[in-house]
Amino acid sequence: MVNGKPVITSAAKGLATWRRLVADVAQRFAPTEPWLGPVGIELHFGIPKPKSAPKKRRVWPDKRPDLDKLTRAVLDALTYVVFADDSQVVEIAASKDYGPPGVVVEVRKIPDPDVPVS
Repeated sequence: MVNGKPVITSAAKGLATWRRLVADVAQRFAPTEPWLGPVGIELHFGIPKPKSAPKKRRVWPDKRPDLDKLTRAVLDALTYVVFADDSQVVEIAASKDYGPPGVVVEVRKIPDPDVPVS
């Protein structure tokens, strides 16, 4: 959930509103100019647990929304905000689990192996 709004996938109604919301929140943490070059990203999605789900044993959210569609919606929202284009993403880790609806995002630059770190 971002500002009280539920997670929206890249195929859902309300996609434009969700992307705008993700972009607005990301803007608070974004660089002055979108990054160029390779980036890595971690995404952890919270999905509301259905009332019908078992209470006493571990269950996984193995139904919709699809993890790839959740991921695509966030990557599109971060384009032009954190990085110039989502094609720059060269490493990705994504997960979904039952919990408060929303997404936790961590984006990092991938260092150039030819440039010494000082």
